Amino acid sequence: MKVNKFKSKKLYNFHFSLLPKYRGCHTNYFQILNGEKKTGVTVHEIDRGIDTGNIIDKISFNIHINTTAYENYLKLLDKSIILFKKNLKRILKNKFTSKKQNFKKGSYYSRKTVHYGKLINFIDLKHNFQTHNKIRSLIFHPFQLPTYNGKKIKKSIFKNKKIRLLYL
Repeated sequence: MKVNKFKSKKLYNFHFSLLPKYRGCHTNYFQILNGEKKTGVTVHEIDRGIDTGNIIDKISFNIHINTTAYENYLKLLDKSIILFKKNLKRILKNKFTSKKQNFKKGSYYSRKTVHYGKLINFIDLKHNFQTHNKIRSLIFHPFQLPTYNGKKIKKSIFKNKKIRLLYL
């Protein structure tokens, strides 16, 4: 990032993952796709790298096995508001501490990492957790829903090692 183009060097970001995991793009999608059980929001300083700045604070929560990408996104928004309210005064008064990220425990995804149109082959639909995660990672109603046999999937439920799809 070209931070030198900003008038201030004091730049901050509310990132939708527990950094250093899921730096970059498509954080919400990959958290669901990878079957994460926990996620959260991180406020960090912005430096020249992509989501590499020192961490000021984090807030975490559990992801339920049947949570869709959209449901997770709404929770990430709620948690970011809590984190914002908790840290705003400290940041404005420059009365916070921050710590470096351990990139060995992290991951990064660029914008080119995902091709949403080529993700699920429903001909080979297997009733396993990995397929369930692929489906629910794409459920982001009202903007996008995966389809199967011409019907839009609004929910994927994984129970007793079987997938049950709910349609609009």
